[in-house]
Amino acid sequence: MLQHALGMWLLNHGQAEFAVLSLAKATELAPDNTDYRYDLAVALHSLHELEAAQRQLTQIVQSQPANRKARVLLIQYWKENGQLQNVQILLAELEQQNPDDPVLQQGL
Repeated sequence: MLQHALGMWLLNHGQAEFAVLSLAKATELAPDNTDYRYDLAVALHSLHELEAAQRQLTQIVQSQPANRKARVLLIQYWKENGQLQNVQILLAELEQQNPDDPVLQQGL
């Protein structure tokens, strides 16, 4: 989708504010596309919009519990934001899915 491609180009060229607009539109047009939602979360985080980024990742994890990429990034964002109880919940869920996951070994 053109909106997503434009958003990623803008993000990669230091224009995060404009990237968020394009990525939000792409997510609005394709709400089930978790890749778009993930990229929007990354762009929001780059603007220090932590809660908005976390909301996007939470939606992915709720709709796709096995989405490791979104789960790990959400763990990192929650850890940055001091939401350690939420981190522990996601780590426990990750351990149930894959007890040998490297993230668990690193002790994120």
